[in-house]
Amino acid sequence: MRERVQDQSAGRSHQSGNRLRSSLEDLEVQKMRPANYLVIFGLASLLAAGAAHAREFGGYECTDDCSGHKAGYDWAERRSIRSLGQCGDILHTSPNSTSFYEGCKVYVEDSSRGSDEDDDGDAID
Repeated sequence: MRERVQDQSAGRSHQSGNRLRSSLEDLEVQKMRPANYLVIFGLASLLAAGAAHAREFGGYECTDDCSGHKAGYDWAERRSIRSLGQCGDILHTSPNSTSFYEGCKVYVEDSSRGSDEDDDGDAID
């Protein structure tokens, strides 16, 4: 019986030690949280700032000022392009003209859109 009491006592002591260790670990995690929030907030702010400056034309991201997309749209409009296949020919002759090609696609998909503004309504020069 005495051994059982000692075993139970040792078990309680072990459990108390685990609770104390667990509490200390929780305290350490709580100490780190503000720093983690600052890091996460900082990254989120950077991502939001980058996204706020990204321009789009017809759903396609512009590399700079959307002038390549505008040029492709205007080209397709002047030639009355009606099929995506005709736009695809651009990439065969000028493989580095992705924005021009995308502008052509936008014209085929929505010829009433116009090319003077990006998707946010900002003027394209």
